[in-house]
Amino acid sequence: MVRADDAHKSTNEAEKNTLIQQNFVEKLKFWKLRDEDEHEPARLTAMPSCLMHWWTPVLFAFILLAGGCFLASIWRMPLRPLSWEKINLFWPPSWPFNYHWPSKDAMALCATIAGAGFAFSAWQQRSHDNAVNAMQTQAAIEREDYWKRREHIYQLLGSENPGLRLSAVALLAELADSAAHSNFLNETEKQQLQRHIIDTLCLQLRHEGLNKTEEGNQEEHAEIQRTIINTIIIRINMQDNSDYHADWSQHVIDLSEITMITPINISNINTSTPLIFNSTKFLKPFKISDSTLLQIYWETAQFYSYLSVFSINSVCTINIDDLPTYAPSILFENSIIKINRHTLSIDLSNFKQNTLYPSIRFDECLFYTRDSSTTRKRSTYLPQPKLYIYAHAETDPTYSTPQNLTITKCRFSDIEISSENPESQICINECIINNFIEIKLEDAENSFTPTRAPSKQHKHILLHQNTLISPPKTIPVTVTKETELSIDTLIDFRQNRISRTNNLDKVNTLDYTLDINNPEPIHFTEQTGPNQPDFEWRTGGNTKDEYDDIED
Repeated sequence: MVRADDAHKSTNEAEKNTLIQQNFVEKLKFWKLRDEDEHEPARLTAMPSCLMHWWTPVLFAFILLAGGCFLASIWRMPLRPLSWEKINLFWPPSWPFNYHWPSKDAMALCATIAGAGFAFSAWQQRSHDNAVNAMQTQAAIEREDYWKRREHIYQLLGSENPGLRLSAVALLAELADSAAHSNFLNETEKQQLQRHIIDTLCLQLRHEGLNKTEEGNQEEHAEIQRTIINTIIIRINMQDNSDYHADWSQHVIDLSEITMITPINISNINTSTPLIFNSTKFLKPFKISDSTLLQIYWETAQFYSYLSVFSINSVCTINIDDLPTYAPSILFENSIIKINRHTLSIDLSNFKQNTLYPSIRFDECLFYTRDSSTTRKRSTYLPQPKLYIYAHAETDPTYSTPQNLTITKCRFSDIEISSENPESQICINECIINNFIEIKLEDAENSFTPTRAPSKQHKHILLHQNTLISPPKTIPVTVTKETELSIDTLIDFRQNRISRTNNLDKVNTLDYTLDINNPEPIHFTEQTGPNQPDFEWRTGGNTKDEYDDIED
């Protein structure tokens, strides 16, 4: 197999391209003839294997001889006149026929019929052998043709002409479709050929991502990548009603360590095909809409542009290994997100100044995490997981743009926020939290001075219009502070509610007041009605001061 690489290229590229184009035209003529051959009358089909025994003609002749002798023994025999009055219902019965030994002429006729049956059966077996041999010969020819076509396509993929490489991708897709519906290749050969084609397309994706200027400009490389991606998406879609396309839904699509210079748009597909994007760089937007993707591996992928998963006509469902560790801009909207981990964690980081505004946003999403008591092969998923949010401070001043987080209309069992970067903003709005919210604020060690400190207008953590479900007389919100920053610039609670009976129709208001002069400045009051407090508590004390007092 010749790989598209500089080491395999000839110095006379013009002559090579001319030769490749001539071979390409010859192959097109050959495929046209093959399409015309498909309209020829069908060939003789093979007999069932159960009839291909040496004794089958003998048995067939014996059956014909026995049947002919029986008919000859009763042929033209006078019938005894019968009437209902003369029929004796007791033994011995009154038979309507008189059997006799067939004549010599009748026996000769029966033997002739049996011989003809024997000859016909033997001829059928010989015809079967001829049909099988013809099928095997045709299969060998077609098998050789498939591999020859593949080798010609590999030569096209090695060309520096982007047009030839683009046509080679289309020919590979056509080869995959025709091989998948071949009547001469067995299933093993079909699977092997499909695997070779998939691996070749993935390798070509990686090669085009190198963006070599001598092989075309960036737009031409991106167009080839886009064609390959669309070719793969069409054939992994289990909702594809076309009988023409090959089925790649049972194959692993390994797209690791590729630089994607083309936008990716996955829309209206349903597949369980593993899509592996380990260490892949996406320089353009990556969009998933109205689709069900049950195996995506992209935790180590790097998204330099927008990553969005959303629904327009139906809910979008994705099953992922985890959220990407490097993705400045993420949007999940009206989606079901299943994570192959036992916990749901969101890490907020700083990024270099670029055209994107770093942010993560979840709107009306349902989260599921894998049950820790199950295995990966038989995983079950639990809804409403505990959410961990980490806001890290960077020690490198070149990473000066903080990443913000907004979560709206989602549901979790608990929320734990641990932040050492007050520059980022964390907004949790209109969510349902089943148990409690725990917030830890601390200073980062060895971090550079923030360029945008939090203020009363730009607070660090905002929790607005949420509903907490907590047992009676328990504290659902706690805040611990180990930083010198003022609490009134860090946290803002507004219009939150609480239910003590797990009934969302019966909720109490959760009022919030702030007194920065108090050792525990945050005062929560649960009220069943206007001026009807039912439960209250204070939190938000500076534990760092307590530690300093203990040391003194």
